[in-house]
Amino acid sequence: MIECPGPGRNVLVKVRNNVNVTKLNFNEAEIKNVIMHFSDLSRIPIVGGILKTSIESMMISAVVSEYAGSRFIVSKRNPYDLIQQA
Repeated sequence: MIECPGPGRNVLVKVRNNVNVTKLNFNEAEIKNVIMHFSDLSRIPIVGGILKTSIESMMISAVVSEYAGSRFIVSKRNPYDLIQQA
């Protein structure tokens, strides 16, 4: 899972139970570009500043906000997730 908690904040990469803080951070325009890219590829519009969609094996949950700062979480969908939830 890749989490961008907002502009100017370090991107987090979560693998299993490990959280790694990267030196990478995005500004507001870069975050919006990532969110728009997912929106365009999935053909799902951003409604009310919120986007939740999936493309192939990736799923994104995103919030676009001028006031609080935009953020997103990209996670990889695992085909075994359905079995584990049962």
